[in-house]
Amino acid sequence: VKESVVDTLREGEDPNHMASRYLMIMDPTSTLVSISHLFALRVLDRNKTFVCSVSDFVDDGGVEQSRLISTIKHHMERGDTVILVNSASIRTSFYDIFNRHYLSVIGPDRKKQYYGNVAIGSFSRPCAVSPNFQILVHQPLDELARVPLPFLNRFEKYIVTSD
Repeated sequence: VKESVVDTLREGEDPNHMASRYLMIMDPTSTLVSISHLFALRVLDRNKTFVCSVSDFVDDGGVEQSRLISTIKHHMERGDTVILVNSASIRTSFYDIFNRHYLSVIGPDRKKQYYGNVAIGSFSRPCAVSPNFQILVHQPLDELARVPLPFLNRFEKYIVTSD
């Protein structure tokens, strides 16, 4: 898992053609124990990792989801690691990001800059993505049967336990 988390874009490498994918952490518990293990084993750096836990409350609809999507966009640009927890309601916003479908442009500093489309509802716009950005999706194993197969296929999958 650690090798995949630290696998970032190398000089001259195109993120659209990277061999690695983002990660799905499959948790045999429903208590986020696998995420705790990744921090305890120093696979993830607490100072550079944002845990995005999406609420189940119906009243926390559009405004809260928009706020979370905006926060994730901020971390994408900075090159942080984001862990999505209970994220089914916002996953479609990051379709191009999960697929590593980026547009590259040469910036004013003559360096390549990468952009991926992020959607909020039917509105989509390109957002900056740092080559160091990583995203992990936390998936409890007991909910795996309800996850669409095409979504699962976008990720490298790891089961993290205390064993």
